[in-house]
Amino acid sequence: MTSLVTRFVSGIYLNHPENSYELHRKMFSIEEDNFMVDILESSCLPEEQFTAMRHLYIANSSHILLTFSLTDPTSLEDVLKYVDIIQNLPPIKGIKTKEHHIALVGTKSDLVNQRRVTKEQGVRFAATVGCPYFEVS
Repeated sequence: MTSLVTRFVSGIYLNHPENSYELHRKMFSIEEDNFMVDILESSCLPEEQFTAMRHLYIANSSHILLTFSLTDPTSLEDVLKYVDIIQNLPPIKGIKTKEHHIALVGTKSDLVNQRRVTKEQGVRFAATVGCPYFEVS
């Protein structure tokens, strides 16, 4: 589980999390509204594995956070593959694909000396995708 997901799901921080392919679910409230959030972590698998399951989760998702490490420029390049998958998702029989709201999130913003992707690069990339950009530590 990544540090970001661990923090969101359980409220704790792991400095060296393990990569995984997992589905996490959490209920949370904003004001008086309750929301169920499903988080699919898939960064550690080759793109060709679990393609059908990934497509099904994407088709059923309304909001998607694409994360990358600010300390690893190739992780930002990898996000482009997922943008392409999301924007060109093939129809799935019996499933009405939802409209997707995408946000790009740069992680590890606290590692200033190890940073290899600038905020400007993240903002430009998000603009090409047409989505908002955020940074988290």
